[in-house]
Amino acid sequence: MFELTIATNTNLPTSDFEAQTAQLRRVAHYNDRDRTWTARVTAEHLAWGAQVLTELFDAAHAFGTSVTVQHIETAQETAGERG
Repeated sequence: MFELTIATNTNLPTSDFEAQTAQLRRVAHYNDRDRTWTARVTAEHLAWGAQVLTELFDAAHAFGTSVTVQHIETAQETAGERG
């Protein structure tokens, strides 16, 4: 599983901030504490993952922020290593 995160650019004019929020809301969940948007993608949903990555990178480019991708080890992956 991969966790995809984009930082919110809070220094935008109101109309741009609202456009950023509208774009990201379609593919990610907002964390108010960290001011980030996050989505998780599994290998079973690669087409969705490609869509999410495209949206996140488009938003990062348009609104001056960045995307991070982190591998999250699942219980199934851990069990597979032991088995």
